[in-house]
Amino acid sequence: MKKKNILAILALLILTGFDQITKQIVVSTMDLNESIPIIPDVFELCYIRNQGVAWGMFQNRQMIIIILTLVVFILGIIAYHRIPKIKKFQAIRILMIFIGAGAIGNLIDRIFRGEFCHGQVVDFLYFKLIDFPMFNVADMYISICVILAFIVLIFIYKDKDFDELLAFVLKKENPNSQEDASSDN
Repeated sequence: MKKKNILAILALLILTGFDQITKQIVVSTMDLNESIPIIPDVFELCYIRNQGVAWGMFQNRQMIIIILTLVVFILGIIAYHRIPKIKKFQAIRILMIFIGAGAIGNLIDRIFRGEFCHGQVVDFLYFKLIDFPMFNVADMYISICVILAFIVLIFIYKDKDFDELLAFVLKKENPNSQEDASSDN
């Protein structure tokens, strides 16, 4: 196994572990629905269990969520390995590791917290000031990195970079290599 793959797997495990540790601390030190103000009327820890996905959508659809998460995660692994291992695409590869760690962290909850494969995700971070839906570390990985990925794709990469990235991910020939091949004839 290549050094970069080992580092990616190690980062994925560390990030997932951090998410799981934070959730375990909350579960072992707080009662369900207990709230601990960190910054009064602004931010607090509030332990709840979420049976849906972001912002409580798709409540009580655990098997569908588990299957979709696994499919998206597998597609993410395939895409990650197809992205060229060059410096200009490193940001996307790093963001994909964080998104993958978030997906795994919440998937672990769904499978193992509560009744097998009918579990609930532990959420505990709450911005009371704006009444933002509660979330956890894995949710932060996913949400922040998806936003950053869009920013990188829209504002940093040029059309040529985006075409090159898509060509590799979709395993098409490099668009430039087709032009080179036609000029040889």
